[in-house]
Amino acid sequence: VDAFDRRFVGNIIDISADAPIDTINFSQICRWDMYKPATEKRECCRCCGGQGIHSADISKPGILLRGKNPAGLPYRLLDGRHRVWAMEAMGYRQAPFKIIELDVLKPYLKIVLE
Repeated sequence: VDAFDRRFVGNIIDISADAPIDTINFSQICRWDMYKPATEKRECCRCCGGQGIHSADISKPGILLRGKNPAGLPYRLLDGRHRVWAMEAMGYRQAPFKIIELDVLKPYLKIVLE
């Protein structure tokens, strides 16, 4: 790991098209909302005001990255935040996710020179 600022430049849906799917417990996933106050997530979501929870298509698997993350968990959520919130509200504790490895993402991480 180095000190460079990297930005993702790609389409995560396309990149994960052939990724294997596995059922993962939500407690094993580092998520953006782990570090946000309640006033910025779920019903208070900044991007949709909570509407994304009600319209989330939980039949589609989320996308996880296997590897290091700020929470020290096995996976990091890359796509599917609203679906996870919707499933948690319905009592789910696990769900199917597409799993991608860091080596698959590396070509899409570009160093930002600002």
